[in-house]
Amino acid sequence: MLDTSTLIAYLEGGRQSSALAAILVDGYIRAGRNSGVVSAVTVMELLVEPIRHRRTEALRIVQDFVSEFPNVRVAPVDVEVATQAAHVRAYARLDPADALIVATGLNAGARAFVTSDREWSRLATLEDAPRVIDLG
Repeated sequence: MLDTSTLIAYLEGGRQSSALAAILVDGYIRAGRNSGVVSAVTVMELLVEPIRHRRTEALRIVQDFVSEFPNVRVAPVDVEVATQAAHVRAYARLDPADALIVATGLNAGARAFVTSDREWSRLATLEDAPRVIDLG
């Protein structure tokens, strides 16, 4: 599962975690060693700034990534994911968007969650806690 923070670091570059994000995304996912899951919530989060600031090139980059990047699939949010997100929110106390992203990954069977969000360390409180890879 690739979190929004990971994809911002990868797509925009120039962040402390950008080099590591590039290694993981290009070296593992693009290369086919692993597959990647991205929540539809992450897609929404990635699109906000390019739309708000009318950055058409950045908008195209995000759209191309989520529709054409090899070995990455966008997973939807449905009632089952929303229910799982309620559990994540109740026990790990993540904000609603993060809870939905985590629940999307859990529902998709993701084995590792890649993020720069330190609050995701609270996922350790969950029963059958997923592996969190912190790019920070």
